[in-house]
Amino acid sequence: MKARDARATPPIERRRHEMKVFTLDTGWDTARADLRYTIATTRAAGEHDEVRAPLAHLLGRWTMIEGQRVVAEDAVADAGAAVAWVTGALERAVGRFAVQLAAVCDNDRSRLIFQAYFPERPSAVRDLALEAMVERVAKWGDVQAKFPLAGAAAGALTEVERLVTRGDDALDERERATAALAGVSLDMKAWREEANLARRAAEVALDQHATDKRLDRAYSADFFPKPKKKPKAKADDKAASDVAAKPAPPPPSRVPPANVARPSAAPVH
Repeated sequence: MKARDARATPPIERRRHEMKVFTLDTGWDTARADLRYTIATTRAAGEHDEVRAPLAHLLGRWTMIEGQRVVAEDAVADAGAAVAWVTGALERAVGRFAVQLAAVCDNDRSRLIFQAYFPERPSAVRDLALEAMVERVAKWGDVQAKFPLAGAAAGALTEVERLVTRGDDALDERERATAALAGVSLDMKAWREEANLARRAAEVALDQHATDKRLDRAYSADFFPKPKKKPKAKADDKAASDVAAKPAPPPPSRVPPANVARPSAAPVH
């Protein structure tokens, strides 16, 4: 069998870098910047309109989803702030009601009416999260039917009931806002997957163009951002690290060599 001449087959050119695939760890703004890079480079090349068109469509969708994301995140933040305010207001209202109820009982909290509203300490009710506090305080309507109140105590209880209604509304709004934001997150995930498919199709089309035109095999790589290189350590830093890594010399021994004669002690008279 005749040996092949290695010089007869030219070496295969290696691609300078591969297209970066978008993952959930890819920043949302980074994905947009990478997509814009490909759109801008194909425009700069003066050709590849068929490659650029679907990418431009994806860029428009990114802008639309980004607007929805901002609105959804703002809604979650606003709902959270409303929940926080109602929580504080309801805590204070429960405290005022406990004071007025104690006055009705002549500050004897062991009385049946006080225990009906507060089988536990009032502070235990105020320390609950809003959801639990609303659920706990909502039971006072049944208690009031058995132990009707009047005067300041009744007014304090009415304020508690008003804030319970506002608390229910705030919690419902937060739930809706959270669900809307979750929907936008799914849209962002789907966009990344669609963008990966479109960018891979663009890479394949650019590779085919390079083959047809007998261009460099790395032709398509120029249309995608290059991966960031890790910064090289400076010479001073490397020297310092080498010194730090070098073990320290052992301390000098205090034991004299065996072959060295020690001075004899002077005789004691």
